Amino acid sequence: MREMVVDAVRTFSDIEYQQKMWVDERYQDPNLIEDLDQNLSALYDFTSVAECPHDYIGAVLVDIDEAEAMEALHIAIEEFLGSVDGSLEDAVLIAMPNWRKVVDQAQATLRVLTRER
Repeated sequence: MREMVVDAVRTFSDIEYQQKMWVDERYQDPNLIEDLDQNLSALYDFTSVAECPHDYIGAVLVDIDEAEAMEALHIAIEEFLGSVDGSLEDAVLIAMPNWRKVVDQAQATLRVLTRER
């Protein structure tokens, strides 16, 4: 489960990957399942680690630092999603200037999740 969460955070942290997989490749293969929704599901549906990160310390997250980083990512995602029309295509969403806040926070969260111990 930790690997799925780290992979989702890594995806949120990489705008070039998002463009390639969620936009460019998606238009070539409409059956491709790699998209924003899939990665949100890893953090919110398959687990609730983004919404309740402190509950996952010792199971998915290692320590309070990871929980706080995940909580910050959750806030960035929620602020973004609360400010946009959810029916917009991924290509439109990731091109919005305020998407960068999600990417930046995901990069910070990823550094915490993958730091040397």
